[in-house]
Amino acid sequence: MSCPIGEIPSKVDYYFQQSALKQTKILFPDYCEIYSEVQQINLQRLDKTWKRWLIPDKKGRRGGRPRFKKSGKLRSFCFSRVNHPKAAVKFDDKQIIISRFGTIPVIVHRPIPDGFTIKTATITKKADGPGCKF
Repeated sequence: MSCPIGEIPSKVDYYFQQSALKQTKILFPDYCEIYSEVQQINLQRLDKTWKRWLIPDKKGRRGGRPRFKKSGKLRSFCFSRVNHPKAAVKFDDKQIIISRFGTIPVIVHRPIPDGFTIKTATITKKADGPGCKF
């Protein structure tokens, strides 16, 4: 099933797409199941990819053309707030607790120094099982 998305404006960037997220959730109700924080970070990644492809760096080199993923093929997603009072992700020393997914066990390879706070978390799907990167 496909439906028209309407006229595309000349300048489509992160800020335009972020402002259109509310309308996107109305058009596609399945998007309401995805954390808005994750959607915004994915839009930032998409914007960075397009800029790397369209705008050359200082040496005149450009990144490769963005490749679009099929449904269900995105391997990772990020949370920008961990252990924040309004965050969907909580971390204690042995597991990550995500409100919609439950708990994910974590193997901490090196201790987190005193005074350090974890701010972001990336959940990655790998061949040997899910992983987490801080």
